[in-house]
Amino acid sequence: AGLATFATAGNCGAATPSVSMTAAKGSFTVASPGTYVMCYRASGGSDSVEQTSFTLTVVAATSASAVSGISVSAVLEGTTTIQLTSSITDGSAVFAASGACGSSTPSVSIDGSGNGAFTIASAGSYVLCYRAAGGSDSIEQSGITLTVYAPTSATAVSGVTPTSVSLSWPSAIALNGVTSGLAGFASSGSCVTPTTTLDGTGSATFTLGATGTYVVCYSSSTGLDHAEQSSAGNLQVIAATLATAVTAISPTSITVNHATDITLTGDSAGLATFATAGNCGAATPSVSM
Repeated sequence: AGLATFATAGNCGAATPSVSMTAAKGSFTVASPGTYVMCYRASGGSDSVEQTSFTLTVVAATSASAVSGISVSAVLEGTTTIQLTSSITDGSAVFAASGACGSSTPSVSIDGSGNGAFTIASAGSYVLCYRAAGGSDSIEQSGITLTVYAPTSATAVSGVTPTSVSLSWPSAIALNGVTSGLAGFASSGSCVTPTTTLDGTGSATFTLGATGTYVVCYSSSTGLDHAEQSSAGNLQVIAATLATAVTAISPTSITVNHATDITLTGDSAGLATFATAGNCGAATPSVSM
C-alpha cells in the first residue's frame, strides 16, 4: 500500500517513490536498460529505502524487425508449430489482429530453434507480436502476416454447371456456392488435394481423361485441406464426339445473314454451329437440334 520506484543501486536516497502500489501491484516505466533496485516508501512515510532482497533487470525494447520470417504463411484453425526466423534466440510470441499487439500478451515460448506451438481459433489475417527474452513489451513484427483458414466444408459447393462434359476436352465448369479456392474431380472416395484455381466467380477450365461419374473435390484453404462435396451432385464425363457423328446436312447451301433451317443426318440430338474449317475448337455449338 506504499509508494515505489526503481533506481540504480545506492541511489534510492536521491529517488522519490511515486508509483502507488494497489493490491501489491503498480505500473512502472524504466527508461534505460540495466540492473535496478526498488526504492520503497511505506504508506504515510517520507523516506526512500533500497530493498535488498531482489533486483530488476531492464532489457532493450524488442525491435520491430527482431523476427524476419515465419516457416508458413497460411494454416488451418487450431494448433500448429511455426518456426520463427530470428537472430534472437528464445523470447515469446503470439499472433493477433493488426494493430492489436499492444493489448496482446506474447504467451507462446519460442525454443532455441525458433519453434513455438501456436493455437489460433478463428479464420482471418494475423500479425506476429514478439517479445524478446526477459522483456515485457509486445511488438508487431514488420512484414509478417499469417492467414488462418477454417476447415473446408463438405457442403461448400451446392452444384456444378454443366453436369456433363466431353472426354479429354477443356471444359468451363462453374461450381455453385463458392467463388474462390481450388477444385478438381475424382471418383467418389478418391479425392486428393485439388490443383485447379477458381477464377473468382467459381469457374475454371477442367479436362477429364476418362469417362465416368465424378464428384467435386474442393479446398477453401488453398490446399491445406480438402473435402469431397456431398451437396454438389455428380459430373458425367461422356465419350468424345465423333468426327462422323453427323454424316450429312440438308441443304448444303444457304444465304448469308438469313436464318435457315438445316437438317442433320446421323446424331441429331446434340448442339451444333458452323465455323470455318479447322476452327471448331474455338466455336461453341449452341443450336439445339
